[in-house]
Amino acid sequence: MWGKCVLKVIFPSSAHSGRKWAANTRILLNHGEYIGFVREDGSFTVDNVASGSYVVQIVKVENVDFVFEPIRVDITAKGKIRARKLSVLQVMHYILIHVSREIYLLIFQPNVVNQLPYPLKLSAREATRYFRKREEWRITDMLMNPMVLMLVVPLVIMLIIPK
Repeated sequence: MWGKCVLKVIFPSSAHSGRKWAANTRILLNHGEYIGFVREDGSFTVDNVASGSYVVQIVKVENVDFVFEPIRVDITAKGKIRARKLSVLQVMHYILIHVSREIYLLIFQPNVVNQLPYPLKLSAREATRYFRKREEWRITDMLMNPMVLMLVVPLVIMLIIPK
């Protein structure tokens, strides 16, 4: 059974400022098994997609301006389509919170299925950051320096022990 994958991509307004943004964007199913091209309105369609499970990724060819989360699309043999956020982690996280002599157990399940409405409307998660923010100088960084500790600790011991 061959189906059709319909997706609408919503780019931030700053993405539309550059020319050819739609021509430089590709939609990949299963890392390039099927390729879709984005129209000027942000929508696209991939025809002749066989039934199965596919990972949908949005990729810019020339420069990567925005980060999009991958989506898993399941197409049944009858043509029914289910979309969900791709969850790579398949473990359960436990967090113990200690509040006024009582312990609370919080369970986070990243493998819980987060279904998305179909046809999909994806928006950019964030702008691509190529550089890390520079670390700020703090006094604790200087005080916890091993050289300063080797100087201060013996000095404190010399002043406290004789008394």
